[in-house]
This record gives sequence, C-alpha cells and structure tokens, in this order.
Amino acid sequence: MACDTAETAFGLIALYEKRGYRRMGDMKWNETNYRSVVLAKTLRVKA
Repeated sequence: MACDTAETAFGLIALYEKRGYRRMGDMKWNETNYRSVVLAKTLRVKA
C-alpha cells in the first residue's frame, strides 16, 4: 500500500513510519505547489 503527503507534514510522516510505512522517495506533482514524500508498506495476508 502506498500514499503520499507533504514533505513538511512531519507529524503525519512520523505517524505513518510508526505504523510500518517506509519512505520510498519524493515527488513534485504538477497539481500542487509543494513536494510530497511517498511512503509504502507491505500488507500481510492472514491465512
């Protein structure tokens, strides 16, 4: 699962990292006026 948020949203980024997301990189979307941090997490399937 992946998501992105503003690179200045330090509290939100910390929350995602605490929940197991890792920074995959950053991105500058054409539709925004700020850079974003891309975060991702591997989901586990319960058997």
